[in-house]
This record gives sequence, structure tokens and C-alpha cells, in this order.
Amino acid sequence: MARNFKYVYKYGILHFKSNLTSTFTQSFDTKLFGEIFLLDILYDFSRNNTEDKNLIVGQALYIFNRYNITLFNSTYNYNFLRSILNKIMNCSYLSELSRRKIKKVFFYYYK
Repeated sequence: MARNFKYVYKYGILHFKSNLTSTFTQSFDTKLFGEIFLLDILYDFSRNNTEDKNLIVGQALYIFNRYNITLFNSTYNYNFLRSILNKIMNCSYLSELSRRKIKKVFFYYYK
């Protein structure tokens, strides 16, 4: 199971909510950077097959919907997201349907 990322969404990452945790104390830019960095890690460490690489698209869409990233406060986060989107779009294991989803949602960032 550890070799397959299909269980990431089922088991995920433990998240403890409290007024003292980083959920409430970190800035929006820091949280967004962490999500984009997780997307990069998932891409780099997933196996080179269509099933694992296409799961990354779901994570990218989750980030877009959760953080409503229409405007970035940080140019670093904007550039980081663009570099990862380019890496994802150039992946030979990504299906055409997944490419269309990425282009549809991230059309402004993917150029």
C-alpha cells in the first residue's frame, strides 16, 4: 500500500484543529505554499504509471477549490505553482482527460 498513492485520499494526513495549531496561526501564503509543496512531493514520489500520476490532478483541483487561488499575495507561490503545473503537464503518464481538467481550471497559471 505504501507504494500506491490511491489511499492518500482515504487515509490522508492527520490534521488536528485547535486555536494553537498552524491552521489558525499561519498566514494564507504559508498554508498555500505547504499545499503546493505537497503537490510537488506527490508528483516526485509517485510511481511512474497512469494511475498514480492521474491522482495528482485530484490533489491540484482540491488545492484550487479549497484555497480559491484566483489571486496570489506571494509571487513565489505563483511561480512555484506554475513550475509544478508545467512539470505535471509534461508528464507522459498523464491522461488526456487529466490534462484537459488541469488546463480548464488552471488556464491562467499554465502558460
